[in-house]
Amino acid sequence: MRPEQDAFLERLFRTYFNELEIYAYALLKNRSDAEAAAQEAFHIACIKVDDIMNSSNPAGWMKKTVKNISQNMRKRKLRESSLVTHFEDMLGDVGMEDSKEFELFEQCRDILTDEEYDLLISIFVKGIPPVRKAEELNISIWAYYKRVEKMIDKLRRELENEK
Repeated sequence: MRPEQDAFLERLFRTYFNELEIYAYALLKNRSDAEAAAQEAFHIACIKVDDIMNSSNPAGWMKKTVKNISQNMRKRKLRESSLVTHFEDMLGDVGMEDSKEFELFEQCRDILTDEEYDLLISIFVKGIPPVRKAEELNISIWAYYKRVEKMIDKLRRELENEK
């Protein structure tokens, strides 16, 4: 990156990060997701630094990027929660026999890779927050949600085929 690009991005960050984080919070209603959305927007700005430097409204460019990221995060959370509902439906009442719950997780174990299964367990059994799991995996929150989405699609396809 050229020095003028570095300086531009640093000024942009110092000037707008807090404002963008507040904007993302208004959209997401979750502080850690809002911070992740603002960080992701600056990650994109680093990749597309020439585009934003040539923009007549860099603040507007950043705000639109945060809005798009926030909308995508909300969509992914909805998909993720639909899988939780699907699992709850499959598990039935809280009084369900442990053997049926075990059978369901064994089915998932057969369908998913070791990494995907660990992700499934972190979401549904351990309840690890997405931001913390993303940090543990050393990936962005965006990449985390993409992995969850792919895992959900894979499980949904395979479990529906087994019916």
